[in-house]
Amino acid sequence: KHLVFFSTCACVEYYGKALEALVKGVQIMCIHGKMKHKRDKIFMGFRRLQSGILVCTDVMARGIDIPEVNWVLQYDPPSSASAFVHRCGRTARIGHGGSALVFLLPMEESYVSFLEINQKCPLQEMKLQKNTGDLLPKLKSMALADRAMFEKGMKAFVSYVQAYAKHECNLIFRIK
Repeated sequence: KHLVFFSTCACVEYYGKALEALVKGVQIMCIHGKMKHKRDKIFMGFRRLQSGILVCTDVMARGIDIPEVNWVLQYDPPSSASAFVHRCGRTARIGHGGSALVFLLPMEESYVSFLEINQKCPLQEMKLQKNTGDLLPKLKSMALADRAMFEKGMKAFVSYVQAYAKHECNLIFRIK
């Protein structure tokens, strides 16, 4: 099982749909704070899965227990250093192994030092695979073929920029 964290509800909606189209044969579920009535049902459904991907906001970062989460992927940087730790804490629970990964741009690399000092959380760099660029043309063609997908992408982008601009580490996460 994998948890993929995004900073906004709109990002969860967009990337959840994108992953459904791009990753075949894997159960993809989405959960965020604006899904109050559906949230418990989705959460319990994901808990019961043997494998799958839960695309979520920080609504899933604390106070929940999902058994056997192998990876926590933080596609967007969390809004605070403590949120980083809470997100990571969804894996490697009760004696099980697990891993966590945060994606950072080159200009954001000083966040690693910040986390090591502020949260006593040592991190190791992991190089990206070379074939990751293949996804951009697929996402673009999805947006061109489907107006709803295009609009979800636009909303996700705007909400991401707004969340990024409000990050507590605004010396590291800056909009130029």
